[in-house]
Amino acid sequence: MLNDYGKALFKPLVSVQNFVLAGSFIFVVWLLIRVFHLNSSEIASWVQAIGSIAAILGAFAISNIQVKRQEEQRSIVSEQKFKAFFAVVKHAVDHARGVRDALETYELKRDFKLGWNTGYSEIFKSSVKSMGLIPVHELGDYDLVIAHNHILAAVINISKRIEEYVLAENFVEQELEVLCLNVAGQTEIIDFYWPNFEKA
Repeated sequence: MLNDYGKALFKPLVSVQNFVLAGSFIFVVWLLIRVFHLNSSEIASWVQAIGSIAAILGAFAISNIQVKRQEEQRSIVSEQKFKAFFAVVKHAVDHARGVRDALETYELKRDFKLGWNTGYSEIFKSSVKSMGLIPVHELGDYDLVIAHNHILAAVINISKRIEEYVLAENFVEQELEVLCLNVAGQTEIIDFYWPNFEKA
């Protein structure tokens, strides 16, 4: 039994068009033999020459099929990789926006420290680490590379500023306001560059 690749190679050979062409070719050869009165050795030479040409053409055809299949495979792999990269970046973007929204909506903003320390910190760090592991050279587009670098820098900045705030021993309302402004500013950078990934 042939697999799908084998069927792709041989299926075009077994077609009505090819049968008609083969029949026409045999008829023309028969006419040439009748007209030029070729002997057996001359016929053998012609058959050998035609066979060599057919073998070369067949090799070219198979090679072209293989090249096309390889290009399709590379395209599929590239698309799958980009989907993975997209998911990683989107995860980081969503968390950055979530932090901004949390800072804007907390009734008692000092409670943000508790929320950060009870798990959100590790999730955010994981997003930053995952995004940093993306092989930027495989993004394949200058605008995506620029967008990736700016988003990553903004997310790292947010994480750093929050850690500095959370580790501070004394709570100062002004420090939290500065943190909110900083996170809002970094999120604006993220919102500016994120559409490059959505449009890709």
